[in-house]
Amino acid sequence: MHLVYIALLLCYSGDMSKTSVNLQKDREFLLECLRKAQKEKELSQFVDDLFTEEEISDLAQRLKIARGIIQDKTYQEVSDKVDASTSTITKIGQVIKYGRGAFTKLFEKR
Repeated sequence: MHLVYIALLLCYSGDMSKTSVNLQKDREFLLECLRKAQKEKELSQFVDDLFTEEEISDLAQRLKIARGIIQDKTYQEVSDKVDASTSTITKIGQVIKYGRGAFTKLFEKR
């Protein structure tokens, strides 16, 4: 199930009207590849091979920002904890507000 959430986050596109046929095919291919990584070790190896260390760090930062916002932290609290600009935090906040709901599903309040 976690693969689905990761795929949703990786495949988010803010404005679907700009999505090209090639982008949709690329998204489907990426989802197919993610589904094939069945075990945690396989997924970890796939992520390590697919992304640079900087890209992994950037994706993790976005997830940490989303988690903080969903946990009702102020943007300043998130910025202090994650060491991100308020601009980046605002962008993630907009995705949470107007996006497809993947961040909220991943970090639902319990």
